[in-house]
Parts: sequence; structure tokens; C-alpha cells
Amino acid sequence: MDGYFYDEGALTQAADYLRGGVADLDLIASDMPDAVDAGFSSEVVGAALVRVTKGCVALAQIGDGIADKLHAANGSYADIENTNAGRMRYEGQKSEDSVKTLDQIDRERQNSEAAYPFEHSPTPAKTQPKPQAAEPGDVPEPPPPR
Repeated sequence: MDGYFYDEGALTQAADYLRGGVADLDLIASDMPDAVDAGFSSEVVGAALVRVTKGCVALAQIGDGIADKLHAANGSYADIENTNAGRMRYEGQKSEDSVKTLDQIDRERQNSEAAYPFEHSPTPAKTQPKPQAAEPGDVPEPPPPR
């Protein structure tokens, strides 16, 4: 099975990285201050912090969903790997059994010709009319020079 492999830990590792990122985003969202004292800009800074908090929550939910899907895919991948490995072994054995050597093909052809001698005989050539000499006709004039 050259060129085909399955790294069992790759999907688990990717899911773990995502879950770590989700934990960091949850931590950031929970540590945001409730109110800010930024003078005249307090309202703008507060609105920006609310948007950052909402973004962290949304990204954490998306990351958690993707991590769940990776975890499920890892189990499916293992099942598919087992199924396909068996199928590839079966197909490989089946194709090796169906390969014939040139000697086997020649023997089969000879046996077929011996069993049905008239089916493999050459067909008689069709009789074709004898060619006749061409008769001369009018010769066209060449075009005038330019």
C-alpha cells in the first residue's frame, strides 16, 4: 500500500489544539472588564470590548463544534481505514488471480480454434472488378498570368 497511510493521532491532536484555543478564548471573554474609565472615549472603548467579547464567544463555539466534528471523524476514519484495507487486500488478490500469461492466452485460443474450426477460418476474398483504363477527356486551359 505505497502512498496510502492514516495517522491516527493527527485528528486527535488537531481537536486538542482547537480545544486549547477554545479554553483561551473563554478565559479572555471572562476576564473582560465590565466597565472602563477612558474619559470621553469610555463609551467607544466599552462598545469595542463588548464586540471583542462577543467575537471570543462566537469563535469559541465554532472551535468547540469543529473539535467535536474532528473527534467524530477520527472514529469514522478508523472504521474506514479498516474497511478499505480489507477491500484493497481483496481487490489485489482478485486482480492477481485474473491476470493471464501469454502462454495461457495462446492455449485458450488454440483450444477455441480446435473446438470451432470454421469460426476462425479466413474469409474468402471478394471478387473485385478489373480496373479499366481511363479515357482522356478535355484538358482545361491554365489561368492567364497576372
